[in-house]
Amino acid sequence: MRRIAVVLPLVLTFGLSMMAAYALPEVAWTLANPASADTDPTFLFAGFIGLAIMSLALHVWGAVWLLRGPSAHD
Repeated sequence: MRRIAVVLPLVLTFGLSMMAAYALPEVAWTLANPASADTDPTFLFAGFIGLAIMSLALHVWGAVWLLRGPSAHD
């Protein structure tokens, strides 16, 4: 159980920081240059949704792991 309490928040925080690192520069560029041809909202939303799905999967995996209880090697 101690391993879960350490690893799970680290993994979830890493997933959320990946989403922020991916999305925030694109959002800033879009706001600074709304008429730019380089601005592609499809790229932003597809990447952000993909990372959100990864984060959701990690949350579900962590919840299932916590609900099952510690195994023999935990």
